[in-house]
Amino acid sequence: MHMNVLVVGMIFVAGCLGGALAFATAALRGANAQKPNYSWSQRGLTIVIAGSAAVIFWTVYGPFACVAVFGAPCDYPPGLTYGQLFGSVLTG
Repeated sequence: MHMNVLVVGMIFVAGCLGGALAFATAALRGANAQKPNYSWSQRGLTIVIAGSAAVIFWTVYGPFACVAVFGAPCDYPPGLTYGQLFGSVLTG
């Protein structure tokens, strides 16, 4: 169980990184990120939402999609591939 928590944490951090990169590129382009009324708490919330979105997408489309809440589980243990990790950055 602890390995699953570590994997979900890595996905969340990767999604937060993607959200931060998206925010930074928007700031470089001069998009809404440069508005003076856009507070740091809103920026942090944007990054947390990006991390949460990455976890949700990974849960729906990753190996946890096959893990049963009730009934028989899948034949293989859930893992994390590089494609899933970088897909989480892209999701964020």
